[in-house]
Amino acid sequence: MDQKINLKELERKAFISYHQDGLVDIGLGLIMLVSVLSSTLHEMGTSDSIRQVIYIPLMLLCPLIIYLGKKYITTPRLGYVKFGQKRQFKRKRAILILVNAFLITMIILTAAFSQKIHVISDFLGIKTVYWMAVFISLFIMAVFSMLATFLDFKRLFVIGALFAIGEPIYTILQELTNTRLIGLYAYGIPGLLLLIMGIFLLKKFIIEYHISKSE
Repeated sequence: MDQKINLKELERKAFISYHQDGLVDIGLGLIMLVSVLSSTLHEMGTSDSIRQVIYIPLMLLCPLIIYLGKKYITTPRLGYVKFGQKRQFKRKRAILILVNAFLITMIILTAAFSQKIHVISDFLGIKTVYWMAVFISLFIMAVFSMLATFLDFKRLFVIGALFAIGEPIYTILQELTNTRLIGLYAYGIPGLLLLIMGIFLLKKFIIEYHISKSE
């Protein structure tokens, strides 16, 4: 019994170590910043065709950075890690959560832009933009919280908070000020913080798991 508990704890520690490289943080931070760049270009009047030429390659580059970082930075230091069936099941469940979250988001957005959206606003007594912002923020936080719990990846709570805070800030700035390019403030700052956090973790990871010249 003790041996099983020790093996389980060792696997958990290996999983945590494998994700302390900050590459997920860097990738998600870049995704947020690329999205901000696209919306900023749109507000500046850039045509959709030009935006897509810039947006699509940069967005595809984000997961590629994570993959290459894992291959050439993480794996040489920690070795190839293959987790047990239980953790693989958790990973599949996390993917299922993301798929369901995407589908639910599409349904909600479809309903939000229908003619019946005012019914919800009248019932709540709150302007549509405000309750939608809060709802989206809470939904994002809920998804990241579930992923953090199922994957034993606690830093996802922080990442989720940085993703979730952007929508309320954007809505408030949009409604109360005439500030242009508000996406830079609402999403750019959290994205930049996430990127900086990832770079800091990556630097710490490289120092902690240093590869000597002989290796």
